[in-house]
Amino acid sequence: AYRRQRQMCIRDRIKDGKAYVSDADCNDQICVHMAPIHDVGETIICLPHRLFMEVYSTDDANNSREDKIDKVVR
Repeated sequence: AYRRQRQMCIRDRIKDGKAYVSDADCNDQICVHMAPIHDVGETIICLPHRLFMEVYSTDDANNSREDKIDKVVR
């Protein structure tokens, strides 16, 4: 039987040069409680919504994303 998945909603904002998630209908609300991001390399992730927000630069001097370790978790 075919089941229609419920529509999921997430609202992201940019204010004063910072990006953040203002509200979402996911159960854990982790993305909503994450601090606003503004520096190159910072991220906000929401797994239920499959959202990945990352600050990056298009400036050649700051655009050294290739072949580098992006995160280390211990």
